[in-house]
Amino acid sequence: MVQFQQKIGQLSSLSDLALYRSCLDGSVLASLGNLSNFAKLYLFNNSLSGSIPPEMGDLSNPVELYIDTNSLTGIIPSSLGNLRNLLRLHLYNNQLSGSIPPKIGNLKNLVDLDNEAGAIGLDWSKRVNIIKGVAHALSYMHHDCFSPVIHHNISSKNVLLDMEYEAHVSDFGTAKLLKPDSSNWTQLAGTYGYVTPELAYIMTVTKKCDVYSFGVLILEVILGKHPGDVSPHF
Repeated sequence: MVQFQQKIGQLSSLSDLALYRSCLDGSVLASLGNLSNFAKLYLFNNSLSGSIPPEMGDLSNPVELYIDTNSLTGIIPSSLGNLRNLLRLHLYNNQLSGSIPPKIGNLKNLVDLDNEAGAIGLDWSKRVNIIKGVAHALSYMHHDCFSPVIHHNISSKNVLLDMEYEAHVSDFGTAKLLKPDSSNWTQLAGTYGYVTPELAYIMTVTKKCDVYSFGVLILEVILGKHPGDVSPHF
């Protein structure tokens, strides 16, 4: 098995590697970073130890890295932030320390980042503070602006946190001004899983659009994941 693991890094045409639940031990091979065609790595539910090799950041085309449920230690290497095409990164159920490097949080294509250490760091007071921050922002946009502003795309990806975990609503690309002398017709916009269902057929933007999305966001902050990942009926 050891010889097989050592030769994996020499398989230049390898695109997917699925060795989950295989009783693997030892470390994650740094030579995996040499695989130019590598796209998907599934090493979860093993007994791998040691640190995540920084060489993993040299991969050209990875889209899914599942190395959760092992005994990995050390920090999360910032080189993973070089993986521009990465969609899913699972690191939970390890013994990793430190925080998630900012470079990883800035990956534009990343839709699923699951890291238990990061979730533990977001305690209840911080979560409440995030919810209050978004609530204050929406209250200002809906009630204190000369013409009410409907954000039209409230979601976790459009809420930025500063160093003090203060929430800042961002991305007003789909925002609408609510005009009293207009029908306020709109096209269906927003992020899947946050859009109020009735908008699909009434096509009229109202404050309720943001309120519904905010409710989904509250559940996500409390649960630590989108409600749709908890219940298939959401």
